[in-house]
Amino acid sequence: MKKFKALVSFSLIALITACGGGGGGGADPYTPVPPPTPAPPPAPTPAPTPEPTPEPTPAPTPAPSTSYDGTVAQIGKLTNSEIFLDENKNYTLDSSESSVVTNETGSFSIESNDITDAYLVSIGGRESFNTYDLPADMYFVLDPITTAGSLMVSPVTTLYHFYNSEFSLEFSQFKTSLDIDQNFMIRFDDHSGLSTSVEQHVGKVSWQIAITVLALSDVLAENGVTKEMVYKSLAYVLSQRSDSSEKSLGDTESMVTLMNDLIDRDGVTAWSAEQQRGIVAILSSSLQEVTFVPQGSLAATDLGGEFWNMLAGSEVPENLIPALHSIVSDPTNESLIQDYLDRAYFKIMAGPPPSFVSIEDYLDETTYEVSANGASNYTVDGVNADSTSMVIYARVGDKIIFNPSSNSVFTNHPFEISTVQNDTAGSNNIGSDEGWDQSTFTLTVGSSTPSTLYPHCGVHSGMYTNGSIQIVNEFNINDIDVTGETSNLQVKGTVSTGPYTGASGYTFNVTLASQEDDDHEHTFLEYPGITFYMSNDQGYHGASNPESDVTIFKPKSHFQDEETGGIGGY
Repeated sequence: MKKFKALVSFSLIALITACGGGGGGGADPYTPVPPPTPAPPPAPTPAPTPEPTPEPTPAPTPAPSTSYDGTVAQIGKLTNSEIFLDENKNYTLDSSESSVVTNETGSFSIESNDITDAYLVSIGGRESFNTYDLPADMYFVLDPITTAGSLMVSPVTTLYHFYNSEFSLEFSQFKTSLDIDQNFMIRFDDHSGLSTSVEQHVGKVSWQIAITVLALSDVLAENGVTKEMVYKSLAYVLSQRSDSSEKSLGDTESMVTLMNDLIDRDGVTAWSAEQQRGIVAILSSSLQEVTFVPQGSLAATDLGGEFWNMLAGSEVPENLIPALHSIVSDPTNESLIQDYLDRAYFKIMAGPPPSFVSIEDYLDETTYEVSANGASNYTVDGVNADSTSMVIYARVGDKIIFNPSSNSVFTNHPFEISTVQNDTAGSNNIGSDEGWDQSTFTLTVGSSTPSTLYPHCGVHSGMYTNGSIQIVNEFNINDIDVTGETSNLQVKGTVSTGPYTGASGYTFNVTLASQEDDDHEHTFLEYPGITFYMSNDQGYHGASNPESDVTIFKPKSHFQDEETGGIGGY
């Protein structure tokens, strides 16, 4: 019994405990316990304040240059040339003036010593690609000078110095007068690489200046001519040019102007008209031929070497300076003048360099315009070649170009040349062996070219019945169309007589008949046997480009009258 009571008591205790009872005594077993209050979220950690970026320390401003730096160049760069700051501007190195010698690349650097009002002057030196030294008194000038960039001292800067100091003219006008690109900066840009057309042109101008100064100061030294005088006379020539004037320093009229200015300078004794004619002919012929445009395998610098040798190679009597001395001693030496008019100084030097093409080759070319009057006749320069005895005259070395007035002319009427008149079948046509190029309609007269030739149509008979081409040794004025209606012409060629001997290009206005007292005579290298007449004090000798409104002379039997369209006038 006691055992049962004890078991009940134990069960009751267990039940109470299971129902939530305990040490609380009187707590309501059905009241829910509230959830614990959540802890507040932690405050965000503030981002760290970045350290301020320090201001960058500026690079130090370089100190202004304290020296004049640059290069001396003639064609190429000049090595071993002494260059100095000419403070008293007398073109002479004085003991108090700073100087250095250009290195193997033609470069120099000379301390300025705060000198800003001075010339940079170079004297002497040697072309980088040659073995000849400049005369010790040959000098080049740069003015104005600056320490702000790499400088160039050259014949071009020298001529500008005298051009500006004598006439107060600007860089732009100077460059216009010599056809130098306006973007080329003659005080800073280097032309000695000769690698672009602009550099080649500036190199040409530079060399023409140097040739003229070197040659005339040498040949006319006994007449009192100095290098400074030649520079100043060249500057005078440029000051007389306009935008439409000739631009070449090889222009013969410019050379005559130069010589006339020189002879009037104080301290100069006169030379004869015949001496001047010879000097102008030889010098202008040389200047006209200079080019530094690469040709085939011939580099620009190779040409530079050839031209320098042509100037100063004293072992060859016909080279430029020796030739000028010869012509001053004997101005009647026509064979020497003829050599230069023939552009013979490359021939004198054992033949022209490989691939060299004379810039005067175009003077031997004559173009005839050909049109067709249906299948009836060709018209050559306005003349009916079927009904008119139209004769074209030419010499060995001449080039005749037949130019169709439209593409269809020679397509519909194949233009051919035969040794037989009206050879429509082409049985006796000539070809390349005789100098005929059918693809370009060009006849280059050579020793194998027959003396009489007949153009014709390869399809239609009778289109060139009375026309022919006659190869002659020299021209006969009686064969050329000279009429009472003769008016002004222009001649493409090289003047071979008179004070403008050597002028190559277009000479105008000339006539084939004398105008009585008011004219002077001209003959041309390309037209032996014909004398032309030019009114005094008018026209031009050797222009680079033709006048658009003046008829070009051609050695032919008939011209078309421009007013009537008939035959026999100009």
